[in-house]
Amino acid sequence: MRLTLNPATLKFRLTVVVIGLVLLATSVLTFVSLYLAERQMRDVIGSQQVALLSSAAAYIDADLESRQSLLKTLREELGRSGGRPPGGLQAFLEAHTTLRDEFFNVLVLDHTGTMRATMNDRRTNDTINFGKRAYFTETVAAREGVISKPFKSVLSGKPVILITAAV
Repeated sequence: MRLTLNPATLKFRLTVVVIGLVLLATSVLTFVSLYLAERQMRDVIGSQQVALLSSAAAYIDADLESRQSLLKTLREELGRSGGRPPGGLQAFLEAHTTLRDEFFNVLVLDHTGTMRATMNDRRTNDTINFGKRAYFTETVAAREGVISKPFKSVLSGKPVILITAAV
């Protein structure tokens, strides 16, 4: 028995139409399935990224708050000496060597914003004034510490977040 394909027959035309409809239905079903799978994957990935970012933000907040607490402790110790520790402010900072582990730098500013002591380069003492900076004016106005928005440091040229404590 020999199979012959005759395009003029109804049987052949119906077969071609059925095959075409099956291919079309399969293509549409595949497209819809892939579209739905992609949407679900985007939702899952988006949820994971939001959770990861929220976790990172909570960690950063906790870290900043713990450093702010450390500065409050330092402020209290400085307050007990009347703001004039034995040996001066520079010696006071240098006596607290563990501050280097927690902070890039620690500065002591007077009421005008002039830097009186620093952990990094004591040669810059009394040469730089931070009196017009937003974080300084906010700290003086509120009489409590603030956590600044990120900015580029004048001293190091690096992006920093500044944590203040009013003495």
